[in-house]
Amino acid sequence: RNECGRRLEASLDMCEKIVEQTCKTAKKQLRKLTEHDDKPEDDAFNNLIIGAQAKTKGMVDERLEREAKQKQAENCKEEVNLLGEFIRLADYIAVETFAQGLKVGCGKFLQNLRTRKAMKEMFTQV
Repeated sequence: RNECGRRLEASLDMCEKIVEQTCKTAKKQLRKLTEHDDKPEDDAFNNLIIGAQAKTKGMVDERLEREAKQKQAENCKEEVNLLGEFIRLADYIAVETFAQGLKVGCGKFLQNLRTRKAMKEMFTQV
């Protein structure tokens, strides 16, 4: 019983850590991809008027980068939406571990009972 309890607790702790880490990572990644630059558009415009060269990339490169970032954000949002399924899977793993522990524990208990019964029959025959 103690061994089954330890195994169950260990697997539950492992599942909980994985779920927490996955949720934190997905949340952090989504926040990073969806946050906007803090620079107002006016600053870039003013720099161009004054004569400073604020442009470091071409328009095509910026558009491709923006599209890639949007695609990553969409993928990340999809992953965040799947977190419920991931948590459900972790619950299934925990229940399966518990069921396997019970199965092994009951098998050992039954074997122990059979051994004791055989020993009892052997002593009563002598």
